[in-house]
Amino acid sequence: MERTAIAIPLWLSDADTDGWLDRTELARACQVGPEFIDALISEGLLEPALAEPDWRFGSAEIARVQRITRLRRDFEASMPSLALMLDLLDEIDQLRAQLRRVHVCQESPAAP
Repeated sequence: MERTAIAIPLWLSDADTDGWLDRTELARACQVGPEFIDALISEGLLEPALAEPDWRFGSAEIARVQRITRLRRDFEASMPSLALMLDLLDEIDQLRAQLRRVHVCQESPAAP
C-alpha cells in the first residue's frame, strides 16, 4: 500500500479550531479550486464528513482529494474513470486490511 505523507499548511492550525475544514479551506489545503471540490462532491467522488449546509472535511477527505488529483494528473483521467479507479483502490485497501486482520489472528497464541 502506498503511504503518502500529507503536508498540511501551518495556516490551517489557526483556520478552524475544531479540526474541520470548510470547502474553501479544503481546496486551499489541496491546492485546487473550490469548484473542483464541488465537482467531486456532485460526481460522488468525495463525501463531506458533515453534510450541507455547513460542509466539513477532515484528514481523510484531504487524503482522498490528494489521491484524486494524483490520479487525474498521472493518468489524465476523466471523472468516470476516476470513480472506477477509486472504487478499485478502495477495494484493494479493504482486502489488505482483511489480510492484516487474518494475519494477526493467525499469529496470536492459542488460549490454554
